[in-house]
Amino acid sequence: GALFDASFSYQLDPEREPVLLPLETDQQPSLRKTSGCGAVAVGQVLSVDSESPDRRVMVALVDCGGFVLPAPLDIADPALIGRKVAFVIAELEVWRS
Repeated sequence: GALFDASFSYQLDPEREPVLLPLETDQQPSLRKTSGCGAVAVGQVLSVDSESPDRRVMVALVDCGGFVLPAPLDIADPALIGRKVAFVIAELEVWRS
């Protein structure tokens, strides 16, 4: 298969809140398509929301098993790095960049 860069855009399901999963969860990072153009994401927190010395805002990132997405909730506590989060995506768009 060929390798290529992809870009993602998503909208959360407003009726389903993202949740931090229990520490002992065995759910693996994944991005699973649901009906229509939605998906369910389970990911591991890679970084937290922060501001660099030059005042750039750094957005928390979540590894969803080969796909790194912006975190769907405010995550500023470094103790949450490595925790897993689950969220429902109402609409997911993927395009070749």
